[in-house]
Amino acid sequence: MSFNLNLLAKPTVRQLASQIEENQDYVKTAEQQEDLYRSPNKYLPWNVQLRNCFMSGATEVAIRGYASGDILAVKVGELAREMILHRAPARYITEEMCEAFMQTPIPVLSKEILNVLPWMHIILPRNFVFDHAGDEVVSLLVHCGVLYPESIPQETLGRKIMKEFFPGEIETPPEYFGASGVQVATITAEGSNFWQEFIDKDAKSWQEENIKQRENSGYENEKTEMVMRIAINSLLIHLYEPELITTDPAKHLSGSGFGKSAGKSPLGPTWIGKGFRYQREKTKPSGGQEQGRGNVRAHWRRGHWHTILHGKGRQERRVQWFKPVFVGSGTT
Repeated sequence: MSFNLNLLAKPTVRQLASQIEENQDYVKTAEQQEDLYRSPNKYLPWNVQLRNCFMSGATEVAIRGYASGDILAVKVGELAREMILHRAPARYITEEMCEAFMQTPIPVLSKEILNVLPWMHIILPRNFVFDHAGDEVVSLLVHCGVLYPESIPQETLGRKIMKEFFPGEIETPPEYFGASGVQVATITAEGSNFWQEFIDKDAKSWQEENIKQRENSGYENEKTEMVMRIAINSLLIHLYEPELITTDPAKHLSGSGFGKSAGKSPLGPTWIGKGFRYQREKTKPSGGQEQGRGNVRAHWRRGHWHTILHGKGRQERRVQWFKPVFVGSGTT
């Protein structure tokens, strides 16, 4: 599923559509989202993101994936298609917010919360987030809810999944069906990958290394966990800290670029954490020690999500993000 960011800058969705499939609802919905956002500098342009999703979600990609047993490509394509059909909004996240989210572990999620968390394109600052293979991650596709259908015909996809990913099973494990959680596709200049955070305790995946390990409730790779923290904390911020979500005013452009498409004015980018600054705390030498020798080594005091009581008689509950703090003798 490799793609080149530069090669995708020119063709329109309509030009690509004739090469992909005859699906008017899908094509029309994608065309309506072209030129939708005014992308800020140093971020992946929205139209490049849209075109990559459009091509990844093509029916022929899924057919090839099923035929070859490349379920990863199928799942990324399915998610990309649904992001377009659901008109999932784009969100641009700042470097400082990314760093704060990386220092905030993912809380335990409930099935109920999955019904209210949004679908989302998260566009990352360039040259800031990298995956487990060392490739730059330019954007994330994030979806919450039921990750697998309640049933799959065993004679088709179900049998292929069983053969490829559960070779020791007589049939596809029942824990696979109807599993709920959060799924995230990472988009890089080298291709795509796919990660899942299951709500169901015993859920099984076709790609075990892409989910939390049951033995230690941790991810196999630290970079994967950092990406998942950015994705899931971004969703939680929309729900519990909406004041950190801001939208720049629209700007009408004319002549070329975004303004050329049917006279549309692009929407201003919606930001996660624009103007946000995480707290920095300067340490002091311990009493009785020479200046500089008692300083605490620079470190992060991790953030966390916590339910607090408030209101009259402290009878009401709300979830609050306790933000991470960077502690260091050189902090200003």
